[in-house]
This record gives sequence, C-alpha cells and structure tokens, in this order.
Amino acid sequence: MTLKTKYEVGMEVIAKSARNGMCEATIVEIHGSSRIKFIRQGPPFTPRYEIVSKPHSFYPTQVVRIDCEKCKVAEIEDLETKFVVKFPDEIRKVSAREMSLRKPTIRNEKKERKAAERSARAARRNLQDLQKNL
Repeated sequence: MTLKTKYEVGMEVIAKSARNGMCEATIVEIHGSSRIKFIRQGPPFTPRYEIVSKPHSFYPTQVVRIDCEKCKVAEIEDLETKFVVKFPDEIRKVSAREMSLRKPTIRNEKKERKAAERSARAARRNLQDLQKNL
C-alpha cells in the first residue's frame, strides 16, 4: 500500500477519535514496516523474505549481507503504516484511512492574509517614521 499523502510527525490531521468522532489531532509517532524480498547470490538461489521496520535504508538492486550470505534486494513491499495520534482527550493508533490532513479554512486564510497586510503596512510606516527623524 502506498500512501498518497506524506505524513510526518507533528502534522495536524483530522482523525477518528474513539469518543468524539472526527476531530483535530496531531501525529506523535509513525510505525510502519516493509516486506523485503532478498534473492541469495549463491546456491541455493531461493528468495528469502524479511519484515523490516521503517525507516530502513534498503533499495531495489542493493547487495547486502544477511547471516553471512550475500543477497540482492529484489522487491520492497510497504505494509500498512500505523500512526500514533494525540487527540485533546486521548492518544491512540489509527491507520491512514481513518485520517486526513487538516486543511485551514477559508476564514483562517483570510485572517492570515489580513494580518500579513497589516504587519507590512506597520513596517512601511515604521520605516517612514525613521526616515523622517533622520
């Protein structure tokens, strides 16, 4: 399963709480793993599968040594990733299907834009005052 959205620790999301339904939360930890198929480079040339936790440094066609055997990474399959999410009243694990990124509302965007314009006007006014005083 590949995630369409790249989630990171500290991101604000909207997730399904056990008590309150959908509400705002923050990602605290990310727990994921990958199933990696290794092919032995010597006899017997049979595949070997390992489950490795993320983040890992394996990539396809990489040659690695496992239990004194030279192996080549053939496939990397991402398994389901679980996210530890902090709600206002609880902390729980949720999957990517149970949450979405928190998008700022239009009202918040308008407020931020007005605040930026206000601070820019104040900076221009302060600069003009400094030039008058010189």
